[in-house]
Amino acid sequence: MTLATEKQTNRTFVYSERWQMFFASPMTVAAATWLVFVILVAIFGPALVGDLANKQALLMRFAPPFQLEKGFQFILGADSLGRPVLLQLVMGAQTSMLIAILSVGSSSVIGSTLGIISGYFGGWVDNILLRIADIVHTIPSILLALVVLFILDPSITNLVIVLGITRIPVYLRTARAQTAEVRQRTFVEVAQAMGASDWRIMTKEIAPVVIPTVRTLAMLEVASVILAAASLTFLGIGLQRPTVDWGMLVADGQAYLETAWFVAVFPGIVIVLTALSASLISNWLRAVEDPAQNILFLSKPKKKRSESK
Repeated sequence: MTLATEKQTNRTFVYSERWQMFFASPMTVAAATWLVFVILVAIFGPALVGDLANKQALLMRFAPPFQLEKGFQFILGADSLGRPVLLQLVMGAQTSMLIAILSVGSSSVIGSTLGIISGYFGGWVDNILLRIADIVHTIPSILLALVVLFILDPSITNLVIVLGITRIPVYLRTARAQTAEVRQRTFVEVAQAMGASDWRIMTKEIAPVVIPTVRTLAMLEVASVILAAASLTFLGIGLQRPTVDWGMLVADGQAYLETAWFVAVFPGIVIVLTALSASLISNWLRAVEDPAQNILFLSKPKKKRSESK
């Protein structure tokens, strides 16, 4: 068996084992199913809904949920202007997921890259990057977002930039700590002895070890970003109509909790379910990457009894 064939066989075995572990955890399957559903709704929903989400029908003001007489779009009721809550949730899914994915994606790439550089080279490079990370980390993310969005226009771009910048130190410190440990391993020393460049060592030897940890952290941060963006909009500093996100729907309905609870409760449930699902996926990824934690997070499938001789 050649080395390439052996590597392919090992990779296939690892993937097969992870799929078994995935389906052995019902909570993880449910969380992944919900996230996939939300992402599909965010991608295709707005194109299907069109202008119906923002169409006002005052005669349908605060129409109660779970009634199909006025059409399926009013299954979750209507808000104070007669707009269907269900269609508002569909439009808000695109905005909320876009903010979460762009914020987490940009901060994870930038932060992990800086962390690998900091942990690999050390010295003055490490000191400068850590001091910058300390400065950013000492400022509460919500407070910084409040100040920036109060001065600038509360757009999706500005919200992504603010939420992304405040989370760079998290990835930087995580990647730096793991890089500093991996740098001392034998395979890195062998690569250095063979004359490999620093760039090749960081990208080919160190990055593959750091990426799984960053990926796990990123899934956890998706939940944090969704909650942070919803909180900013709820406080009135985030996005403004006609752009809609889930936090705005909760803010719009809080004044009518006694008379029309569903206007705020259904968006709140969606926010909680999405954040919880991202957190569960993060826990599963952590368990997969660390076999010692499998027993804590997963129930492995029982091995089949060996056939009788």
